[in-house]
Amino acid sequence: MTEMIIEVEKYPIVLNPQKYKLLGTDLVITNDITTVPIYRHATKIETFITYTCLRGCCKIYIGFNEYIIKPGMQVIISPGEIFQSIEISNDYLGMHLEMSQKFSGEILSLLKLRIAAPFMVSTKERHCIFMQEEELNCIMEYYAILWEKLSTENNEFQRDILISFLLTMFYEIYNIYEKHNPACKNRKNRKEAIFLEFTGILNDSYKTERCLDYYASKLSVTPKHLSGVIKAVSGKTAGEWIDYFVVFEAKYLLVSTKKSIREIAGELHFSNQSFFGKYFKHHTGISPKEYRRNEIEAS
Repeated sequence: MTEMIIEVEKYPIVLNPQKYKLLGTDLVITNDITTVPIYRHATKIETFITYTCLRGCCKIYIGFNEYIIKPGMQVIISPGEIFQSIEISNDYLGMHLEMSQKFSGEILSLLKLRIAAPFMVSTKERHCIFMQEEELNCIMEYYAILWEKLSTENNEFQRDILISFLLTMFYEIYNIYEKHNPACKNRKNRKEAIFLEFTGILNDSYKTERCLDYYASKLSVTPKHLSGVIKAVSGKTAGEWIDYFVVFEAKYLLVSTKKSIREIAGELHFSNQSFFGKYFKHHTGISPKEYRRNEIEAS
């Protein structure tokens, strides 16, 4: 493949002398890779990292695989993966975005349920892609918007605004990865196939079925095998995915409808309101009533 020649000057953000912008400890976006950890030694990453190379190149390892990152390439590394930066050329230029695991998880939790799981698999299966020029322009626009929003002072909704743009950026990235990796739609890896089948069944059944045995039966595997496969592919156990879907729906119903908590408990097939309340508080730290009140007050 012919190396892409990129006119860096058409992206002013890349040459901004300020180098980086922060959102506390949740998010950093920078045009100077030396301002963030370089990971010269193999390290288990605790953050979500994505970056775009515009000039020069770098050699990295993700897991046991070596990648040469060249202009026009997009890279994604998820929390829990082993990463090492071997070499960075002196003329390297690009944009780098890094989020805490908690913050990136917050973004992922807002993705449509049917998208969140495939997004994780797609980006873990293929960490690096060459983008077309229009795709590169699209991603660079998001970097520029995020930079601008991080530069805004005295905006009490700054965090929420950033989350909205990051969520849209994630959708764009997922769309690009899917276009460049059609094999994602016809996976040969049995574990990944099981994972996607599981999330598909879960998406249809989570309101009525929270027992792991049910999903294992549907997939003709043992509960132990299913749990191990789901953990290996996604980093979450099958039980955690079930809870994720249920809590996501509960939050949606609490905020977006006027249904009583008793009605919501019934819709999600909890035996009674008390059991639903204990379940919700166990996973969120607050009661359904408190969650609804907090969200109403914040809106």
